[in-house]
Amino acid sequence: METDPEKLRLLNRWKMILRNRHTVAPYKQGHDLAVQVVADLSRAVNQMDEAEQERAKSKAAERPRIWDEMKAVVSDAIDQGLEEDTILSAIRRSLANAMVAEGTKEPRVFLSYSSKDKGLVRDFATGLEQRGISVWFDEMQLRPGDDWVRKIEQALDSSDFIAFFMSQNSMHRGFVQKELNLAFSRWRSMPSGRALILPVLLDKSVVPDMPPLLRDIQWLDASDGDIPEAIDKLTEAILRNANRY
Repeated sequence: METDPEKLRLLNRWKMILRNRHTVAPYKQGHDLAVQVVADLSRAVNQMDEAEQERAKSKAAERPRIWDEMKAVVSDAIDQGLEEDTILSAIRRSLANAMVAEGTKEPRVFLSYSSKDKGLVRDFATGLEQRGISVWFDEMQLRPGDDWVRKIEQALDSSDFIAFFMSQNSMHRGFVQKELNLAFSRWRSMPSGRALILPVLLDKSVVPDMPPLLRDIQWLDASDGDIPEAIDKLTEAILRNANRY
């Protein structure tokens, strides 16, 4: 439709580029274009469906091989004297690392604290999630009827960071100490896939009584009560170390 000589030259050049770079289907009327587009879309959808079905068949065929190999690996580990809990812990940790590396899972932080500090820790959990950090907070994850001890062990295995909230309450709470010992046990047994421990200081008076396991780890000081700033610093530490391995 172009009549201006210079614009017609540019138009013809553009058409030539399209023909060289793409598959071109000419049409004369708008109705012809509509028919061609509908037909092409229909073919494309059918091809996508067929490709998806082929992928599903391929995955189904591979699954028995994966299970067979996994059974063989686990069986061999048991024969060599490894405890079942240790094997399961290693599998969870390895899968969590693989998912983070592949980008299918965001890094997760496990929050360990005394129930007396729950209100404060809830603010941390909410703030971290608002900043795009995946959080394991028992109030959010545990449901009535759950085996909470096993759930916590599983969460520790699959978490990439463990934040310990240190206060006078948590220093004398047995289960916080158990979580700490369990985390360090995992940390020593799986150096290639261990979770990073992040102590969060809520009360400076506990420093002299700090567990030996935490004394050599730099802690985040949140004792001044500025929780938003503490959440920002904790978020920064998590994101900075998300790809440390």
